Amino acid sequence: MGEYDRGSSRSVEINRNTDPVGMNGVNSTELAREKSRAYFKKRVCENYSILKAFYPLESQQRTEDRNDPFIRFLTCKTCSALRLEIFFLPAAVYISRSVVNDVVEFMACLTKRLSNRISARINAGIVQAKMGVPSVMVLPLLIVVFAGIYYVYNEVMRFMSKSMVRNKVVVITDAVSGMGSECARLFHDGGARLVLCGPSWDKLESLYDSLCSGSDPSKTFTPKLVLLDFSDMENLSDAITEIAECYGCVDVLICNSSMKIKAPVQNLSLEMDKTVMDVNYFGPITLAKGVLPLMITRRTGQFVLVNSIQGKLALPFRTCYAASKHAVQAFFDCLRAEVEEYGISVSTISHTFINAVAQDATPSKAPPTNALWAYISSMLNTHGVSPDSLAHEIVRTVNRQNREVLLAHPVPWIALYLRALLPSCFFAVVAAGVKDGAMTEQLK
Repeated sequence: MGEYDRGSSRSVEINRNTDPVGMNGVNSTELAREKSRAYFKKRVCENYSILKAFYPLESQQRTEDRNDPFIRFLTCKTCSALRLEIFFLPAAVYISRSVVNDVVEFMACLTKRLSNRISARINAGIVQAKMGVPSVMVLPLLIVVFAGIYYVYNEVMRFMSKSMVRNKVVVITDAVSGMGSECARLFHDGGARLVLCGPSWDKLESLYDSLCSGSDPSKTFTPKLVLLDFSDMENLSDAITEIAECYGCVDVLICNSSMKIKAPVQNLSLEMDKTVMDVNYFGPITLAKGVLPLMITRRTGQFVLVNSIQGKLALPFRTCYAASKHAVQAFFDCLRAEVEEYGISVSTISHTFINAVAQDATPSKAPPTNALWAYISSMLNTHGVSPDSLAHEIVRTVNRQNREVLLAHPVPWIALYLRALLPSCFFAVVAAGVKDGAMTEQLK
């Protein structure tokens, strides 16, 4: 009696006892019922799950169908028309002629309802996307917050740097240079007790006048001047004694002296090599050994070596200069481990060349003819270290007691890694630039 409904995996039976005409009789009602059953199975049963999911109806049962527990007429929310809802159960259900008349309208209404529901879901998705904008902005906001915290931290440290160096005895060698004078100005404004050393007395007095003329005597100390020339090793011991007698102690020693020379190795005399080594190596280490007992006695102090990146990376036409920078770097690295037990810190700052344009506005030289070194030279010209930036870095290093600082743009960093990881490639690149004479004018 029953036929299997493929669309709903349920069986639907037609109660033939309610039909006044038998199956063999020819009756329009019977034909309509058979057609309605086929149409119902094809259109309604296959969409029953869709109906239940996307076609919510308000119950308004008609009085004539009140006795039928499986059939209800409901009011559609979309078109406000009455629609038929059938519960598929394994029981006898009589399908009336009204089903046939309702199926077409039902499918049309269902299609409209589905389209409305899809539109509603799309709109809901848009609303959710709009509401989700703050969640998308979480990462940028976090970056901004951390950047703000870092900026505030640097500003606080910069403000505190003046109080951290106040009353400290700071010795600066070669204070008459561009970087040395900037460094002296920062420490003087911070209230440090300065001992300014330099090879020229006239320049020391000029620096003294500039510092005293623009400062408040109630908040700063009058700098003391010491004539110190590392190339004159015979009188170096007298200068060290004079430095120790200025305040009786030394809190910070900034070794800033440096002698630069560029020339092919065959053109350098032995006397020139010795002079460079005296200024860049023997002078600073002799001064460090002279003030070290004062620091050990007080169990406090700090050495700051202002070195060149060529203390880590040797370049052509800088044989003696690079050798002296490597030597002084190694000395202070060893000293760091030896004096740590006394509470003495050692800091080294390796920088690229000091920007000549920022320092004395010298005209730019002709560009190199070699394409590789032309690019490297342009990077060096663009990213040189200014005296002001280097002086501020020295103050930060003194305050934070950083052990090692490298001030360089990406090209020297790449060269350092290339030298360590691919030495053959590094040597080949350096040798390729030796023929370019203009390149040597850019390397400091």
